[in-house]
Amino acid sequence: MIYKIFSEAIKEVSARLFAKTYESFLEKIAIGVIGVKSTLDTLQKQGHNPIPMEKGTTSFKIWASFKTKRFRVPDIVCLNCGKRFEVRAKTKPEISMSHSERDPDRAWDYGLTDEDYVVIVSCKRRGTKPIDWECVGPLHFVLVGDLKAAHTKGNTFFTKSKGREEGFERRLIWPAKFAKKLGKVVEVNEEFVKLEVNGRKRKYSLTLKRKQNDEEKSIKMMPLVKSGENVAENQAIASVVDIKHEIPCKKSEANEEIFINLLSSSSRVDRFIGAKALRYFPNSPKAINALKEKLNDSREEKLILYEVAASLLELNQKEGEEFIKETLNSHDPYSIHEIIISLCELTPSKSFKLIKNVLVDETLPEAVRVTAAWGLGELKLKEATKVLIDTFNSISSEIKKEAARALFQITLAQNNEYFKELLDQFKSQNEKVREGLSWVIAKTLENRGNSSSLSDILDLVVDENSKLWVSYILGTQNPSKYEAIKEEIRRKDEKVFFAVNLLWVILRSWIWELKEY
Repeated sequence: MIYKIFSEAIKEVSARLFAKTYESFLEKIAIGVIGVKSTLDTLQKQGHNPIPMEKGTTSFKIWASFKTKRFRVPDIVCLNCGKRFEVRAKTKPEISMSHSERDPDRAWDYGLTDEDYVVIVSCKRRGTKPIDWECVGPLHFVLVGDLKAAHTKGNTFFTKSKGREEGFERRLIWPAKFAKKLGKVVEVNEEFVKLEVNGRKRKYSLTLKRKQNDEEKSIKMMPLVKSGENVAENQAIASVVDIKHEIPCKKSEANEEIFINLLSSSSRVDRFIGAKALRYFPNSPKAINALKEKLNDSREEKLILYEVAASLLELNQKEGEEFIKETLNSHDPYSIHEIIISLCELTPSKSFKLIKNVLVDETLPEAVRVTAAWGLGELKLKEATKVLIDTFNSISSEIKKEAARALFQITLAQNNEYFKELLDQFKSQNEKVREGLSWVIAKTLENRGNSSSLSDILDLVVDENSKLWVSYILGTQNPSKYEAIKEEIRRKDEKVFFAVNLLWVILRSWIWELKEY
């Protein structure tokens, strides 16, 4: 038994080390998600009715099995006023956009109109995990039209190319000055802004000298603050473009007619927005008819038709469900993958069975069944519990892993009674299922603290196999949580006590983070 526990410990730590291959990319995804969520929250507080428009823009999931073939759309749209927002989250405050001169679809302003806003969000670390980031400082809203005008005047500059793997993209930068800490403006003139921070005064020059194409040019910035004004950390105090921190919502400017008209736009970005936004107008026969007409457009792109069908399903129209079922039965992995992600943005009860059927269909490719397992986690319905637990008997390790993550998401979303039901399931299940449940239980304890008593966990010891996984559950927790009741563990079972202590030593040792290179 000790050998088996030791082996499981090695597997756990090895998985963590292997996952670091993705950490850099995951950090970028996480920063983007934090930026979008912060913008959604800020816009709501300002009176907007914002919805995320870009698919998957609020999820940390990385799809290694599918190459993204989507086109860029604004991250957020307000249903009340129709304003659109492209979010750019940064680890260092700056006004910049990725730009490719070779690929028009990757130009900095692709899909954006002069009336759209770019939102600059500054982020910093708040923990050690790749997803541990938070928004710091005010959000900066910049009109795309102002960005274009500054670029046309030559008040921008490029960084070096990122390389072939990123399409030779470069960062296009609009010069700006940001306050590094909380402070107060003590002087503003045409040449500089002077701030007082912690009793010290510092000048910020409003002229930037930049060498480009062997020529030096001066770029003049305008002050964005006034004397006597308090400034926040990461707040812009000067820039080549005007910056706002609040965008008023004019509720009378948007209705379903605007989004219906977008369905016939020459811009595929507009059509995508129209297809997705119309699901939020349930009492509009015009919206339903426009979506049905678009669904029959044989010339339309698939990615747009998926959103049209999803909107019709949300509006309780059989045509949408029939289109989705036909797509799910097509056995085209990419199409099924995209449809599932679209379904996850609907009312959970309307998409649950469709996603569940993909997961249990063993004739479908493993990759899309993995997507389906993830999708059930996104819905967070307790009805998915049985099908996810059954998945732990699968041969595919990738499906089992995603099912475990999904069950964990559901457990976090449910109350403590649900968690106790999960513990009861553990007692009656086979070894394969216990393996998956052990991970879910351990992660739930880690995230909820002491929401479940130690006796609940010790009561899971019903046979020799259960001792292994109870040892794993307790051994992967922070030892300080159980320091005071070690003797209770010993009294319950000496083998479990020894194994738990062994795991605490192994998993907390610095040598497991040591690499040979």
